[in-house]
Amino acid sequence: MREILFRGKRNNGEWVEGSLVVWPDGATDICYSENDSFVEMTKTIVNPASVGQYTGLTDKNGNKIFEGDIVDILTEDEEIGIVAYDDGGFQVEADGFCVDFHSNINGTDLEVIGNIHDNPELIGGGE
Repeated sequence: MREILFRGKRNNGEWVEGSLVVWPDGATDICYSENDSFVEMTKTIVNPASVGQYTGLTDKNGNKIFEGDIVDILTEDEEIGIVAYDDGGFQVEADGFCVDFHSNINGTDLEVIGNIHDNPELIGGGE
């Protein structure tokens, strides 16, 4: 079974990983446990725009790859892309092309170099 995991950024800038909970009032939480006990879950409010799902893959350095990560595509010259979910699967969207994780690329073909929230300058965004 694949691991279903989400990541989100708290207002203090800290990233947390765990289960995603969206409450009826719109609050978005990442719930996690440091000792694998459901009884002792910690509820952490995160910025909903920062939430990204784990792809189930790790990069060449063993880092988990999440939706919203900026990656260096090691099979292309100087190409970076953004990990996104589209049409039922994860893909890397680069300048002028997309490659999907299902049949065209795997985690060891990538290196996570940042994410769209902390490092928008890597993709031509703000500073």
